[in-house]
Amino acid sequence: MLDNTVKHYSMTGYGRGSCEDNGLKITVEMKSVNHRFLDINIRTPKNYMFAEDIIRNKIKEHTFRGHFDVFVNVDDNRDSNSTLLLDKNLAKEYLRVSKELEVLGYSQDMSVSTLLRMPEILRPACIDEDEKLLEAMILDATSQAVKSLQEMRLKEGTSLVKDLFYKVMTLKKLVNKIDEFASVISDEYKKSLSNKLADALKEEAISASRIEAEITLFVDKTSIDEEITRLKSHLEQYVETFNLTGPIGKKLDFLTQETHREINTIASKSVDIKITRIALTVKNILEEIREQVQNLE
Repeated sequence: MLDNTVKHYSMTGYGRGSCEDNGLKITVEMKSVNHRFLDINIRTPKNYMFAEDIIRNKIKEHTFRGHFDVFVNVDDNRDSNSTLLLDKNLAKEYLRVSKELEVLGYSQDMSVSTLLRMPEILRPACIDEDEKLLEAMILDATSQAVKSLQEMRLKEGTSLVKDLFYKVMTLKKLVNKIDEFASVISDEYKKSLSNKLADALKEEAISASRIEAEITLFVDKTSIDEEITRLKSHLEQYVETFNLTGPIGKKLDFLTQETHREINTIASKSVDIKITRIALTVKNILEEIREQVQNLE
C-alpha cells in the first residue's frame, strides 16, 4: 500500500519572496526544472553578488536535485540615494571621442543633454551599507521563495507518486495475466509440438523419449518464468520505493529500465499472441512511467 504520510517532491516549481526595510525592497524569484544533479544559476545586481552563497546554501538545505534559475531584484527608494554623482573623467572621454569623430567628418552634436544620456555618466551616490541587514533581508526573501517553491514541488510530487502507484498496480494485474497465460500455453504448446513432430517423424526410427527430450529443451528456451518472477519483484520494489523518505527519482528510473528489459525479453520469447499484446500494453505504460519519474526528485 502507498504511505500517504511520506513526502515526495517533483523537480518543477516556482517561488517568490520579498523583504522591505526603510525604502529598500529585495525580491528573490526562483524556478526549477528537472536535472540529474543540483544545479543553481543565480543572477543578482552587481553590488549584491555577495548574496549568491547565502541563496545557494538556503536552496541546498531543502533540495537535492533540479536546475534552479534564481533572480534577485533590488528596488532602492531610500532618500540617501536621491543624490546623483557625475563621472567627470568618463564625460571627458566621451567629449574626446566625439572630437576625434568630428575630425573624421562626422557632425559634432555632443550637447549636455546628450552627454547625460550616455551610460554610467550619472550614478546614485554610494551610501554605507549595513551588510548584516542586507544579508538578513536576502535570507528572509530567499526563505520565503524556497518555501513557496517547495510547496509547489510537494503538491506536484504527491500527485506524481499517486499516479505512478496506480500505474504500477495496473502493471501487476497485467503481469499476473501473463503468468496465467504462460502456464497454460506452455503445456498446450508442448503437446501441440509433440504431436506435430510425431506426425513428421513417424517413419523415422527416433525414440519417443528422444523426441520428448528435444521438445522439453525447446520449450525451456521459450520459457518466461524467470522474467515473470523478476518482473513481480521489480513491481514490489516500486511500491517499497514510493514509501521511502527522501529522493526516489533515480531509483525509480533504474527500476523502470530493468522492468522494461524484462518485458522486452518476454515479448521476444512469446509464442502466443495474447501474451504479446499484453507485453505491448505493459511497454506503453512503462514509457509513461519513465517520463514521469524523470521529474521526481
